[in-house]
Amino acid sequence: MTQHTFMVTFDTETSQWIWDTEQEGERLDGLTLFTGIGHGYDQVGANAHPVLFDLEDSLAERLGLAIKLLNGHEKDEPVMKEVVPTARVYPCTLRVPIGGTNEYTMRETKIGVIPYGFKGDSTEELIEDDDVFYWCQADEFYEGAVICDGWVIAQIEAGL
Repeated sequence: MTQHTFMVTFDTETSQWIWDTEQEGERLDGLTLFTGIGHGYDQVGANAHPVLFDLEDSLAERLGLAIKLLNGHEKDEPVMKEVVPTARVYPCTLRVPIGGTNEYTMRETKIGVIPYGFKGDSTEELIEDDDVFYWCQADEFYEGAVICDGWVIAQIEAGL
């Protein structure tokens, strides 16, 4: 049995999936993992392993087709249209400093992410606004971010 690794990247600026051969070359150095052969990683080459070389070609053709299908789907239903312009709310745990000491307490709350391009003066029209403790921009929202008054996002429950 062999395992063949390819790298696919999604570019948020072009909303396109690409076969990232540059990253493959840098990270994998063109290597394919051979399991059960006894020497771990080895270069796939037509002379050294002709069957694996043919398999690699077939897998590459299928990956090319899959990327075309993904990009076709992006034209019809772009993921960026679903995610970026929509307000999102996440359950979070905040680390809250206790007045002038090196101690802190933890607080469970909801943090909202303001949609890209939002022009409103108030967040009142955004989803779940009454339940959101703090609204931030997408690039400010990550574990370890200081959101206000030294309050730090300690944990985010993503994918809900």
